[in-house]
Amino acid sequence: MTSNDPQPNSSRYLWMGVICAVLTFGVIATLHTSALSTNSTLDALVISAASLLLFFPLMRITRPDSHFGLYQFAYTRTLIGLLTLAAIVMLFRYLPISRNAIGGVDWYYYLCYSRDMVNSYPVSDNLYSYFPGVYVFWTTVMRLFGTDLETLQTSYQIASLLVCLLTGWIVKQHSRSRMLAGLAAVWTFVLITKFDGLTGVTELLAVIPWLIGLAIWKGKKLDQQLPLPRILLLGIMLGWTVFTKQQAGLLCLGFLFLLYEQRTKTHSWRRMILLPGTALCTLLLSTLIFGDGLRPLAIGLQTAASYGAEQSWIQNLYTQFRHDESLWLSLAVASILFLNRQHWLTPSQPDNHPTLRLIGFLLVASLASLIQFRSRPFHHYMLLCIPAIVLTCTLVYDRYQFWLRESRGKRILVGSLIVLPSIWCAPYNDSFHPLRLEVPQVSQWTRHQPLHQQAALSQIVTVLDKHIPTESKLLILPGRYNLVHYQLESFSDRQTGYNFRTRQFASAEQWSLPLESTDAEFVVLLTGAILTSEETALWTPERLQLAKEILTGRGYRSIPEALKPGDGLLFRNE
Repeated sequence: MTSNDPQPNSSRYLWMGVICAVLTFGVIATLHTSALSTNSTLDALVISAASLLLFFPLMRITRPDSHFGLYQFAYTRTLIGLLTLAAIVMLFRYLPISRNAIGGVDWYYYLCYSRDMVNSYPVSDNLYSYFPGVYVFWTTVMRLFGTDLETLQTSYQIASLLVCLLTGWIVKQHSRSRMLAGLAAVWTFVLITKFDGLTGVTELLAVIPWLIGLAIWKGKKLDQQLPLPRILLLGIMLGWTVFTKQQAGLLCLGFLFLLYEQRTKTHSWRRMILLPGTALCTLLLSTLIFGDGLRPLAIGLQTAASYGAEQSWIQNLYTQFRHDESLWLSLAVASILFLNRQHWLTPSQPDNHPTLRLIGFLLVASLASLIQFRSRPFHHYMLLCIPAIVLTCTLVYDRYQFWLRESRGKRILVGSLIVLPSIWCAPYNDSFHPLRLEVPQVSQWTRHQPLHQQAALSQIVTVLDKHIPTESKLLILPGRYNLVHYQLESFSDRQTGYNFRTRQFASAEQWSLPLESTDAEFVVLLTGAILTSEETALWTPERLQLAKEILTGRGYRSIPEALKPGDGLLFRNE
């Protein structure tokens, strides 16, 4: 009998592999699904550790024609098939439910200003707290499809999926592996739902042109062999990235890796200078076309620079680490493997390989984006670098796949890049994961509760709709509740604009400035259960009484029958 002949009873080992994969998958999926009701960090950690059993049979290096090799082959194929099927089925179940949850404080800020621009209504300079690209996106959507909330939610969901698909496409370009591309796309979506991607923030919109630019570039050297239109397109996409969000400029710092490479004269200096020059010209020209000169850039940069510090940089980064430990562990492994590439990779993969160049660009961009956390610990800041981290980990895995056949230690180290994100369990029930075979309704979510689905706020909007005519000027204090503006179809005053300036409301000197300067026809002072605990603590009886006196002194009259005493107060300018 030759080594190529089929082994006796080979089908038995193949069926054993299939059955064991199905049973193990069923047990682990049941554990992940059970975490939906507990939302305990300890339970999630235990489930994540137990989930390693899914990949335990793959630790051993075997000959393909051995009994265990046949078992491992069947187990691997079955496991990949089950994970793929679960990802597809659960994605189609998750998308309709999560779409109705899209929306947050920031989102209604963008929508209100975009709606006003579509209707050619004068807007406040507060508009420029964010770079204009976000308004270009939403005004385009509104002009094409209308201002219906569900339509806008669907548009944002499509943008989120586009980020995932572009991430997978770039992996496919460099690895030629559909499995790795699918893993990257699903992993990106899992992380988006974990890091507040359902709140409608701008980070995902800014990442889209950046990913398109990377797909056009493909990591090639910036020399005469790379067509000039590709370099120009990459520069345009980088410019539009910054045009959409000021902090997204940190992603463009991946260019520093190309400068590092230039120490060996890898690129053409003329082509290298052309790239940032094109990006800068695109940013400036796009801003000028938007209107109002360069004021949007000046005000946007000033706003970003004025953010107050909340905790230390280390504490803010630790907050992100604890939100999904597997992401950071995978990034650490990928960074170690990349930094030692000259010693550990085979000679067939030179240091100037396009994929390695792209990984270097991505790694620098990922680390640069962490500068955001010097001031604030907001999870949605991570959405800027999530595609970059996912690309880094999956492409490093692709470069080091030959380690899977060399030793068990190397197999475990490289395999952790894709194993950890596949099994990690999150202690919150609003995020997506293929191993969760149930999707709770939004009303059962414990972390993200969208404003438009809060019964108390909806009741207030219904009452206000009877007293405030459409297209009236309205000032709301505290200023985070722009949902009220959007649903009432009211406008802000030009002095304050739509805002969520929590620092201003917290200031003992500045909280009353909107009341003292407004020319709004109506003023709403919100109180009661809809406010956050911080807002409730600031909205003391003394401050509320002073607010009444300021408005009364400026000619406003209270409408006592409008709102319940526990919900707020409505004033009208006579």
